[in-house]
This record gives sequence, structure tokens and C-alpha cells, in this order.
Amino acid sequence: LKKRRIQSSSDAIQQEFIDLRTRYTTLVTLMTQYVKFASETLKRTEDEERSVDEEKREHGDKVSKLLHWMSDAKRTMSNDGHALKDSNANTDASNKQQVSAEEMVS
Repeated sequence: LKKRRIQSSSDAIQQEFIDLRTRYTTLVTLMTQYVKFASETLKRTEDEERSVDEEKREHGDKVSKLLHWMSDAKRTMSNDGHALKDSNANTDASNKQQVSAEEMVS
């Protein structure tokens, strides 16, 4: 009778050990998957952030060029209005402004 109880207790302990080991293995597997997912998400987010920063820089450069062009155009128009009364000179200035605008687009 005592031998059966000892074997029964031993069997229960072994079964509990197997269950705990299975749960541990499952937990480690899930944690590994989570870490991999988190790492990939972080990398993707950093790449997107880099891309957004690059786009902001490009847009800033374009805005700066456009403002510079507008300032030059304003100066040219002001100078043409005061210094040059010739209509051909005004046409030449307009052509220069159009070329500059086309350059800005490209």
C-alpha cells in the first residue's frame, strides 16, 4: 500500500514537471516571437522616420529655392520697372523668370 502511494506521488510529480516544462517552453517561444516582432517593428519605424526626415529636408530645400527665386524675381521686376523702360527688356526678364520657374519644378 505504501509502495503504491510512493509510486503514485512520484508519477504525479513527474507529470507536474512535464506540464511545467511544457508551459515554460511555450512561454520562451512566445517571448522569442514577441522580441522578434518588436525588433522588426522598431526597425521599420526607424526607417519610416528616416524617410520622413529626408522628405522634410527635400521640401525645405525646395521651399528655400522657391523663396530665393521669388526674391530674385521681385528684385528683377523692381529693377526693370525703375531702370529699364524698354518693353523688350521686360520681355527678357519675363523669359528668365519662366526658365527659373521651370527649373524649380524639375
